[in-house]
Amino acid sequence: MPELPIRAEEDHAASYKGLRRVVGILGFLLPVSLIVAAIIRRDTEPSISAYYYTGMGDVLVGTLAAIAAFLGSYRGYVATHAEWISDHNLARIAAFGAIGVALLPANGFIDRDTAAAAVESTSGIVPKLHLLSAAVFLGSLGCFALFKFTRSATPKSEWPAAKHRNNRIYIASGRTIFACLFIIALMMGLRELGIFDPDTLISDWLFWLEVIAVWAFALSWLVKGETIEATMRVLSRATDQP
Repeated sequence: MPELPIRAEEDHAASYKGLRRVVGILGFLLPVSLIVAAIIRRDTEPSISAYYYTGMGDVLVGTLAAIAAFLGSYRGYVATHAEWISDHNLARIAAFGAIGVALLPANGFIDRDTAAAAVESTSGIVPKLHLLSAAVFLGSLGCFALFKFTRSATPKSEWPAAKHRNNRIYIASGRTIFACLFIIALMMGLRELGIFDPDTLISDWLFWLEVIAVWAFALSWLVKGETIEATMRVLSRATDQP
């Protein structure tokens, strides 16, 4: 893990910490809103993207668009020659992926009634681009957790306990994202080849794997934004007031 010079004034700026918190909160709330909708409707869609064709379509597209906007404005640390990509460029790649997921429907541009009876399919250029966008989006955020958030300008021997703890969370989050992507790709490949259909075991397996991956990304951004610490400070000030 490289020890990189950090642009402290940006990294510690409240605006950037706030941005990380907003991205994390949006990532956390998106699956929550879809799960609540599924409970109310008593029906879970086969994937997060399938909610595009339901009454939650505007929530899905709007949340992804907001995440993309915040990611597009994220700059993070200054790039160095030791890095293969800067924080800003990686965030922009993730933003483009989010836009692709939002604007390219999983089943193509078909009406909601048709989509309601359709099974998730990878046939056609639009669904393929949708899957690629989703992989780019989550993969980029997995790279953030594993390779960006784990850095420090301080030698590892001098890290405080909180940095070690947070790094374990980042690494676990990144590995979870890539594990989910691997399982999704494997299951889709087996289904396309006619070897095994995971729907026979759990009809909404894809939805829950996507939820786990999105929550893992959200957790890493919430931790990086020092969300818990900020919340505790607010509560402390509130309780200290007469």
